[in-house]
Amino acid sequence: MVVTYVHHVGIPVYDLARAEAFYRDVLGIGRSPIPSYNPASIVFLACGSSMIHLIRYGEEIQRPGRKGIHWAFEVDDLEDAYRRVVASGCEIEIPISARPDSTQYFFFYDTEGNRIELCRH
Repeated sequence: MVVTYVHHVGIPVYDLARAEAFYRDVLGIGRSPIPSYNPASIVFLACGSSMIHLIRYGEEIQRPGRKGIHWAFEVDDLEDAYRRVVASGCEIEIPISARPDSTQYFFFYDTEGNRIELCRH
């Protein structure tokens, strides 16, 4: 058996409409042509050859801690992405920085409190 690619990642959200608007309007990630099997609780977003599932859980479901996990997305223009995220009012955790391999990145918290990294290799 060989894993061939990431099919989707599931990101927990409190407010499905607010989260979808953020991912669509700020990050430019639109709906997948594949319809959600539970549209009242899950939105499928298209992200390259993979998908993002925004999943609305009830309050009884524990969320990961702020540093517990994160999702990283490659962008074509990191400076523009940074300006858009700042303008949206999201909390920036780490401003644009460079790794030893010269990858540029920044971390922020989305509208639902999820830790997100945007990067440019």
